[in-house]
Parts: sequence; C-alpha cells; structure tokens
Amino acid sequence: MKAPHYSVYATAKRENRKSFSLKGLDLNPLRYNLNSQMFNRSNLMTRFLKSSIAATALMLASTTAFAADQYSFDAGHSEITAAFNHSGISTQTIKFETFDGTIMIDKENPANSQVDVTIDTASVRTNIEVFNGHLQGGDFFDSENHPQATFKSTSVKQTGADIYTIVGDLTIKGNTQPVTLTAVKTFEGEHPLGQFIDVYKGAQYLGFRITGDLLRSDFGLGKYAPLTSDNVNIVINTELAKAK
Repeated sequence: MKAPHYSVYATAKRENRKSFSLKGLDLNPLRYNLNSQMFNRSNLMTRFLKSSIAATALMLASTTAFAADQYSFDAGHSEITAAFNHSGISTQTIKFETFDGTIMIDKENPANSQVDVTIDTASVRTNIEVFNGHLQGGDFFDSENHPQATFKSTSVKQTGADIYTIVGDLTIKGNTQPVTLTAVKTFEGEHPLGQFIDVYKGAQYLGFRITGDLLRSDFGLGKYAPLTSDNVNIVINTELAKAK
C-alpha cells in the first residue's frame, strides 16, 4: 500500500518542482520565433518611416532651393556682340546671329539662378563677308570642328537693386576659361506691346544689358594680337520671355 502512495507523492513532488523552476519562462520555440519576428518587423517599420520622412524633407528642401522661373531668349530682340580695337585705328564689332539657352531666375534668392547659353560659331558676322569666312576658319573659331561656344554659370550674386554678377565657364574652340559678367536689369513685367500685339498679350518679360571682358588668346583666338587688341568687350542686350 505504501508503494503506490509514495509513487503518487514523488510524482506530484517532481511536477511541483518542475513547475516552480520554469515559472515565468516561456520556452515554446514557435512562440519565441514569432515574437522575434514581430520585434524585427517593428524595427524595420520604424527605420522605413524614418527614411521616408527624411526623403520627403529632402524633396521639399530641393523644391524650395530651386524655385526658379524659366526664361528663354526673344531671339528677334536679343544680340550678342564683341568689340575690339582694330590695329589701334578704331573699335570694331562682331555679332552672333544664332544662339539659344535656358535661363533659370530665382527672384527671391538670386544665388539659385542659372544661365546656360549655346552660340553657333558659324553665325559670326561682320560688315565684310570675306572677314566672316576668316573668323569662321581655323585662325579663329574653327567652326567646322567647333560649331558651338557655350557659357554655363557657376554663380550668380546680386550686388545692387538691379545689378548682378554672373560668373561662369565659357568654352570656345575647346578652351574653357572662367568669365565674369555684369548684368543690369532694364525691365521686368508684362510686355508693354501686349495691348497692341496678341503674341505679347499677358507675356512676362525681363530685360538685361550684360557686359564683360576677356582675352581672346585664352580661347585660341589670338591671331594678330596685340596689334589687334587681345582684350575683347562682350555686350549682350537681351529680352527674355518667361515660359508659360
């Protein structure tokens, strides 16, 4: 009779001891793996939300930083000219008839403005046809091998109420040099001829006179310098139309 009683007592005692030693612990491997996965997913979601917020903030900052209006040349009322001293006798001027570009202007923060201009070197013109051909040839622009000259701004700074300093890289004949230009705003607003001509009706315009100096020999155009002046004065008068 005692043996069964002892057996039941011992079994109960072992069960009580086992229950006591495992109290508060959950060793179910399936439940543990699920909890671990939930924890990892929670961390992953947190990292995703943080990344999304950062990306959104960056996008908003970029939009603000480049809140500029796009303008283009009114080619019929814009000109790019270069003046030089001709053999100590007089000042002569050449001009380029074909050019294009994109001008991004941020009125609130001019430093965000950008200027990108391309000039067709074969469009150079003087009052002498034979001289046009000489300028287009290898002694000067070499238009056949270098059909384009480009200017890309690297900085724009407002220095007065309507005055801006534009620094950029000018590339002519494969030679790139920094050039500093001074731009004076001459007009801003709706085109005055809008009341008479439909194409100008409601059109927003800017006017600028832009000047600067360079040494033509820096760009492989030094033929006859300094007898004919190396220094060249750039003058750009332009009307810019705001993109609709």
